[in-house]
Amino acid sequence: METTDELEEPDWQSTSEAVRDAHRSVSVPPQHRCIPSSVSVDGMSLHSNFRLAPEVGTASDLAQPGGFRRAHVLADETASEKQITYAQAPLEVRLEVIGAPPSFFITDVLQTRPDGTVYRFESRQYRRGGKPSIIASPYGEVPTKQKRFKLWIWRPDLIPWWCTFSYLIGGFLFTAGSFSWMIPGVGDMGHGAPEWEANLTVFIPFAVGAFWFTTGAYLAFVATINANLQEELQHLDPKGSVHRAGRAMARRG
Repeated sequence: METTDELEEPDWQSTSEAVRDAHRSVSVPPQHRCIPSSVSVDGMSLHSNFRLAPEVGTASDLAQPGGFRRAHVLADETASEKQITYAQAPLEVRLEVIGAPPSFFITDVLQTRPDGTVYRFESRQYRRGGKPSIIASPYGEVPTKQKRFKLWIWRPDLIPWWCTFSYLIGGFLFTAGSFSWMIPGVGDMGHGAPEWEANLTVFIPFAVGAFWFTTGAYLAFVATINANLQEELQHLDPKGSVHRAGRAMARRG
């Protein structure tokens, strides 16, 4: 009697493709197995020595996770308003100068962060160590900023304090000299006031007041120069300017 050995098909042949691929890889002898290898993006990039403009970089340097996903969210008609607002936020920090000031003097800047939050940097507040105000949020809710009353009686480390102090002293001396000039027997020599008394009550207060007013004007000019945000455009920080108000920030910490 003649018998024929029939080869039976393994059970895994009728399963899914993933299971069949796993069984095939295991059934191959170890000496014939081919272990796949991968190469990182950095290893595949062209060396900077062979680039025409190495300081510019490549497109892969600018690519960030989420770019393609955001495009799909914007194209999706069922996306919510919150999702669309978040997808429209730029992947990089974007700056926008408010108004039309000279290119060398910038005092008001809008900064859009990668999460979609828009900050407004005003030089008058920022140069004193204050934080910028939030004018837009990707979540739709803008936190309200509480204004606190501060009484600065003694702040000699600030230029605006000296500017105010100089104007205050100058204005007081000008007012005192003007009142003395209106009194006939005190400051008005045309109506019987002695010369020495007129000099003491009118001319000397005017001369000293002019000195303090000139000092205040010069300090105001210095404060205006410090208001320029041009040198800090690439380093604007929502936590506040450490460069301009380091001592104030140190006291807060």
